[in-house]
Amino acid sequence: MMQSNPLSITTKDGYEIKATVYQPQNENKSVFLINSANAVKQGYYSSFATYLAELGYWVYTYGYRGIGESKPAKI
Repeated sequence: MMQSNPLSITTKDGYEIKATVYQPQNENKSVFLINSANAVKQGYYSSFATYLAELGYWVYTYGYRGIGESKPAKI
């Protein structure tokens, strides 16, 4: 079964970007990086990312700075 795990990436200026890695059960050693459309949360792509992981791909999604889970509690 495919697993998805949250990631947190800290930029040089200290900003935290939230990402998700979808780990395949039977990997084919290929990777997809899904870049969201402008102002679209990374969760929108979770079904597609899951599908790709089920085909054996490692898949990464992320939220752009200030959008979705990457939006800070206070601006």
